[in-house]
Amino acid sequence: MKLSLIYAYYDNPEMLRRHLMEWEMYPAAVKSCLSIFIVDDCSSKVPDFHFPTEIDGHLYRITEKYAWNWGACRNIGAHHAPSGWLLLTDMDHMVACDDMVHIMNELDNLDEERVYFLTRQNTDRKPIKPHGNSYLMTRDMYWRIGGHDEGFAGTYYGATGMYRKQLAKLIHPIQTLSIPLTFFTLDNISDAWTTEFELDFKVDFHKLKERKLHEMKILSFPYIKLK
Repeated sequence: MKLSLIYAYYDNPEMLRRHLMEWEMYPAAVKSCLSIFIVDDCSSKVPDFHFPTEIDGHLYRITEKYAWNWGACRNIGAHHAPSGWLLLTDMDHMVACDDMVHIMNELDNLDEERVYFLTRQNTDRKPIKPHGNSYLMTRDMYWRIGGHDEGFAGTYYGATGMYRKQLAKLIHPIQTLSIPLTFFTLDNISDAWTTEFELDFKVDFHKLKERKLHEMKILSFPYIKLK
């Protein structure tokens, strides 16, 4: 079954280059079943790169700049992804070659009615706490949950409450697969994550709690396809 890998990008050229090196090493059987969606969150410079020729790669760019609009990036990627499985994670999390092979081998054994976390390791392959914002699920499940609310773009880094709230209504508990994502810090790669905007975790959880599903903003920002 097809897998789509979805990344939000914001001025991470060196981190993206590291991903590209890894994607090139994926076996042909993996590449033929993989789509990659990079959605640029209106970076100061449009990313200049080429996907490996055997991979179905796509680059989109949001054309209005708002801080921490990665939820819109995920929605765009999930909107254009083919049916099948989605792996949604952050630019500082890489799927190493052997681990991607493991994921592909597991897909046929997974329950399409569930959502899965992955384990996590640092670049020395030492286990660390799993990432709470990386998910493996089907495209249908992503939209059953409702997608990410884009109404808080430009305000909070951590405004994922509505998504988590809807996910908890449908899926509990979330199972963790013993397949790691590899986490990069700024000591590993200087642009592994975004440093331009301040990390503000002071989310107005009252507003998140009261916000209704029909009030969510989905695919509300203009964007273009570059590749």
